[in-house]
Amino acid sequence: MKKSELTANEQTLITHMQQINFGRIRVRIRNHEPDLQTLEIVREVKFKKDNAPNLLYLKTDYALKKEIVEFIEHIHRLNDQSIEIIVQKGIPTNMKVFYKAS
Repeated sequence: MKKSELTANEQTLITHMQQINFGRIRVRIRNHEPDLQTLEIVREVKFKKDNAPNLLYLKTDYALKKEIVEFIEHIHRLNDQSIEIIVQKGIPTNMKVFYKAS
């Protein structure tokens, strides 16, 4: 899968991951799509590490890493839930899904 195959909101979310490099992102998924109006970003600064953005965000198109493809597949299965993504080196490494108790 290539970046150009993603929706505009998915591409923007991936770009944010690459720009923070390390941190967490919270966003609501509505109709299987990230709602960027709800985006909350926490950038972590790692001491003695390269904290610069992952430079892939500067490219317009490229093959996505398997972790990003798996992340996209997961959010396509969600509808009206909030998620928190853990980002390391610009890549999503884990995701928490928040549900409302019924």
